[in-house]
This record gives sequence, structure tokens and C-alpha cells, in this order.
Amino acid sequence: MNNEGSAYSSPYRAGRVFADSNDSLFGQVILNAAGAASPAVGDYCDGPVIVEHGTTDFSISSAASSNNLDTLIEYTRPSTQVGGGAVGLAPFYLFDEDCVPVNYAAASVSLLQSQFGNYPGGPATVGIRIRFYGPVRTAHASDLPVQLWLAKIFNGTTYLSRIPDGKFIVTMKRGTDSGFSSEIEIHGNGSYEFGAGEYYVVPKSGALYSDLVDGNPEIAGMWNYHFILRLDCDNDGVEDAPQDCPRDCEVCPADFNDDGGVDGGDVEAFFTVWETGNSYADVDCNGGVDGGDVQEFFIRWEAGGCE
Repeated sequence: MNNEGSAYSSPYRAGRVFADSNDSLFGQVILNAAGAASPAVGDYCDGPVIVEHGTTDFSISSAASSNNLDTLIEYTRPSTQVGGGAVGLAPFYLFDEDCVPVNYAAASVSLLQSQFGNYPGGPATVGIRIRFYGPVRTAHASDLPVQLWLAKIFNGTTYLSRIPDGKFIVTMKRGTDSGFSSEIEIHGNGSYEFGAGEYYVVPKSGALYSDLVDGNPEIAGMWNYHFILRLDCDNDGVEDAPQDCPRDCEVCPADFNDDGGVDGGDVEAFFTVWETGNSYADVDCNGGVDGGDVQEFFIRWEAGGCE
């Protein structure tokens, strides 16, 4: 299939589809572009999609089966391996491995709060990139199609705090915008202090739909995207340890290591700093580091927070 925009109806969908060109799979292969409701994966994935990559051809999708790297709708080859394109069964699902950072990525490969926040005088802005198996669009001309939540854990229970819509920017295809994209990009607008911790992006009801598909069906699945922001309290583009930052007496000391949870790691982190006499351990904010800070810390820690 060398020509852009080709469509094959049901008599031709079985067998192989080749994206065979110098650019490899630069565009999009859409299965079920007619928008049939609740398509059975097996009905649309009878044969593989083969992509030319240099002199080597390999499959990025094949007939549905379990525990198969190439099986739609669960194949895990990122689009960067095949020229930037993807293969998607409509309505499209979230493509976890194609997101940047990947969905539920480890903290070691996550963004700094200063990168995401878009602060004046800070490092270059780097947003998260949420990608799907096919092009997505929102009918909202200006309203945000997603919500952003910060997660905090107290006494083993996770609480979510919603970030106000006016504090971050969402870039994606809207309304009659030209072109197509499978990506949603999000970053701060510079007016809000995004704390280090775990965040979730969830869609607003009916706000996102599968583009280039008849009937514009809503994005499939009850998806959410999880990412972590690492601490950079001085906004210099370098990760900081909590004790390297001035303590804000308005911030609860129970989550001493600022990882979003209240657990044994906070006790270890507190005593590591307290034993050095570092002012970051002055959790009772009386100007000194002494036994009063230990007492104050454990009062807050045992309560699971500062509610």
C-alpha cells in the first residue's frame, strides 16, 4: 500500500498490508475506518501489517492471539521504530509504550517539575506527550479536553487533588484544524507551582474522538495516563534532594522525602537529614534542629499527614 489515503473494504482486509516505501510507515493504517460499533479484534486482524525498515521487513501487527508482541490492539513497538506511524483498530486506544514518557514510567526517566512547569527563567519547557493508536481530535475550540490530578497517599489511601484548568496548556488537533495527529501534549503555563509527585491525566466525558473514522467514535477504554515530576526547587534544571531545598513551614513534613506517600521511607529520610543538623529538618519551624523536630515529625507522620 504505497499511496496515501487508500481504503480497502471488507473483501480485501484479510491477508497482508504492506507499507513499503523509503520513509517506512510515516503515516497511519486504520482498521475499521467505517466505524463499526464494538469491532471484534479477530475480524479486523486476520493478517499482519508488514513495515519496511531499511532492508528488513517486520510485522507490527498480526492476527489476534495472547502473549504476542505484535498482536493488535496490544502491540508494543513504538512508532519511532517504524518511521513515526502506527496501526490502529478504531475506536483507538491509548498507546502506552508510545507516550513520552511511557505510561507509568519509572521516576528515573520522568520530567523535572521545572521542565513541565514552563517557569520564566527556568529550563526549556518539556511537556508530556500522550499518544494513541490513531489520530485523535477534540470538538472543543478552547476548553481543555482532559483533567490533570495530583496524587497524594496518606495512611495507605490515595487522595487526588485536581489541578485547575487554567494552570496548564493542552495542545492537540481541535475542530477543523488542518492535518491529523495521534498526540496530546501537555505542560504548565508558568503560573502554577507544580509540586514533585505523581500525576494522572484523565479525559473529560465525550471530549476526545477517533479522527478519520466514520461517526467520530469516542476514544476507546477508560484510560488514564500516569507520570511523575521530580523535585527541582531552585528551578535550575537539575534534580534536587529534599534537604537541598528550603523548608516551607506551610508544607506538611509527614511526606518528608516528597515521594507522594507517607511511609517508612520518610522516617529514614528525616533522620538522615536531622542527624546532620541541616535546617531542612527544622519541621517545627522554631529556628533550630533538636528533639522538638523529632516529636513534631512523628506527630504528623503517625497521623498520615496534616489534614
